[in-house]
Amino acid sequence: MREFRAFATTAVLALGACGGSDAKPDAPIIHTIDAPSPDAKAIDAAPDAPNYDFSCLNNTAPTTASATVTVAGTANEVVLAGTSPQIQPAAGATIKACKGNCQGQNLLDTQTASSTGTFTTSALT
Repeated sequence: MREFRAFATTAVLALGACGGSDAKPDAPIIHTIDAPSPDAKAIDAAPDAPNYDFSCLNNTAPTTASATVTVAGTANEVVLAGTSPQIQPAAGATIKACKGNCQGQNLLDTQTASSTGTFTTSALT
């Protein structure tokens, strides 16, 4: 009987300690969502983000390279036709190939664009 009395006393004390009360909490209760809704879609990149090709990642680098490089392209300019801008070839534009400030030996080549705006540099070392 003594064990039952000890058990009953413990049960009454435990239930009494867990009883409800009308006391207000000392801090405000803030309800937050801890998980996204199941239909939320995760975005891992912007839709217009560039798509890079990493297929050569971890390949060994080449041991030789060309001693020269040639640059070719088209020079264009923006002109105003009334109030709307237009892009057209820059005939006669001066193209300078430089390393650094285009002064002295840093100026590697100078070309003039053709009537269609195209140009090709000489072989640059």
